[in-house]
Amino acid sequence: MTALAMVAAASLTGAAQAQTAAAPAAPAASAPTPDTGAGAAFNDEQVKHFAAALMSVKKVSDEYQPKIAAASGDAATTLRNDMATKMHDALTSSGVSDADYAAIAAAVPKDPALKIRIGQQMADLQAAAGTTGQ
Repeated sequence: MTALAMVAAASLTGAAQAQTAAAPAAPAASAPTPDTGAGAAFNDEQVKHFAAALMSVKKVSDEYQPKIAAASGDAATTLRNDMATKMHDALTSSGVSDADYAAIAAAVPKDPALKIRIGQQMADLQAAAGTTGQ
């Protein structure tokens, strides 16, 4: 996966995190439709791994974006390359393949049900890690 694709996919975190916040408010509304839309093509395990990868990729992005913004020239290029490497490592360690990550990331903007499933998985992962902030 290219660095640009990973950075673009990392931008999905805002939508997914917003959905994470909204997911607890309306769980019943999303429950009847898990098998509709393109998101049904992804099983729960793929969605869980994607959510974990998305959280890890966002963490890397949050770490590097301010550094990249403050740098210029070769330093910024080096930071971008380092960020891309760490993002790929995050994907690998999360158990999602590059192909699955790219496919799910591409489907999210077109599939509200998939976005909800990812948001719910992120909330579950955060709760399991004790990072819900509640």
